[in-house]
Amino acid sequence: MLAFESALARSEADAGVIPSEAAIVIEAACAGLKVPAQKLAEEGKVAGSLAIPLVRALTEQVRASNPKAASFVHYGSTSQDVLDTASIICLQPCFAEADRGRAQRLAVTAAQAARQGEAGRPDGAG
Repeated sequence: MLAFESALARSEADAGVIPSEAAIVIEAACAGLKVPAQKLAEEGKVAGSLAIPLVRALTEQVRASNPKAASFVHYGSTSQDVLDTASIICLQPCFAEADRGRAQRLAVTAAQAARQGEAGRPDGAG
């Protein structure tokens, strides 16, 4: 989720939506934020989403460093945006493994088709 918040701040700054200085502070806070998993889980149960207490903790950390930048944490985003994107980020290694498996199966299938094609011709020439 912090990768999302960091990328959100950077992309919004690049697009001129938020000040670059705010993005720098938010990115640094994302890199250094440590929220105990138990605390996040407890607060997430009450809030109905893990994103809500995480964004709250991130905003507090940013505010401690730069109060003006704190107003740009999670700017223009929803909790569901964070959760959806974080889920996909977590699944990326799975997608990569699935792609490797598909590529291997495709190579085996192509080799088998080539062999069968050669065997199927009366002159054996493929």
